[in-house]
Amino acid sequence: MPNLPLIGWLLFALLARISSAGHWRSTADFVSSAFLFTWAYLELTQGVNYFRRLLGLAVLAAVVGSRMHAMP
Repeated sequence: MPNLPLIGWLLFALLARISSAGHWRSTADFVSSAFLFTWAYLELTQGVNYFRRLLGLAVLAAVVGSRMHAMP
């Protein structure tokens, strides 16, 4: 059920947006990225067609790239 991680990503992304700067915001941002990574991995490995698998690959690359860019 790959859409469950998308719901988690949306909830935590919204929480990160409305939280003030600090520990809670960075934690919510990290957890939202983890949910999106999970969704992309599931789509890449278990997608129902090649479009969904390609979409999973693109999102996976974007999530990893954004996390690499954010590292000090």
